[in-house]
Order: sequence, then C-alpha cells, then structure tokens
Amino acid sequence: MLDPLVNDYVSHEHCRYKTGKLVTASGKEIPVANRYGVPIEDVQSLSRFPLVVMINVIEHCIDAERIFEVISTMAQGTFFVFHDKLYKHDEVAEAASRIFDIGHPLKVDGKYLTSKLRSLFDPVFWRTVQTSGRQDEIYMIGRRL
Repeated sequence: MLDPLVNDYVSHEHCRYKTGKLVTASGKEIPVANRYGVPIEDVQSLSRFPLVVMINVIEHCIDAERIFEVISTMAQGTFFVFHDKLYKHDEVAEAASRIFDIGHPLKVDGKYLTSKLRSLFDPVFWRTVQTSGRQDEIYMIGRRL
C-alpha cells in the first residue's frame, strides 16, 4: 500500500488496515504486505509488483511526467487498475489561472492522460463515463506492454 499518509491513517477510527489486513466492506480480510508512506513520485520502481491499483491518485500529485516514469517501470504483463478524472485542456488552463488547491494540485489534460495509458498498457477493460459534474471519468484495467 503506497500513500504519503498511509502510516497516519492507522490511527484513524475508520482505518480498514490497522491489523495488517485490509478489511473490505463485506468483512473479507486481504493481507497488506507492506505500507509505504511516500509519494508515488519518490518511488524508484514498481517492477516487483504483479498488480498496481491507482484510483483517484493523479490529482493529488505534483508531477505527471514523473508519475508516468514510475508507472513505466512496471514489468511486462503487470496488471494495472486505474481510475481518475478526465479534464479538458481549456478547463485545466482556466482553473490553473484562478485557483490553487493544495490537496489537488494537479489536473491532467484528459487527452494526455489517455494517450500515456494507451502507450503503456494493453487495455483489458476501458470505459469513459460521462458524469453529472464537469469532468468525465476513466476506468481502465490494462496489462503492461
């Protein structure tokens, strides 16, 4: 489990992995081998993991190019489960000119994001969903090329 605040969450009353196992909503327990309390940009390699799950991560990061450098270190055949928002270029530019959200500093253009994902993965599942909000969302399960 990789999250800059992962070790802080253990003290939260609703933490689902206090015991070293991730407890699902249905009560199933999944062992958590390791907790890494670092930003993804500081990771050197993901090559030893057979599965990487990245849900709602990008907008919490600072450097999109670095994120994709790290993702590209996954071994060939590694499965990648991904979800995030797809921003339109004009929305990104407009938002960047008027606000800065410290908790969500990065808004990545959807065309850039989908292009990077398609260059790295053979999609097993790919769905773009139109939401009632301003951004569409992407759901992907892919295998590293």
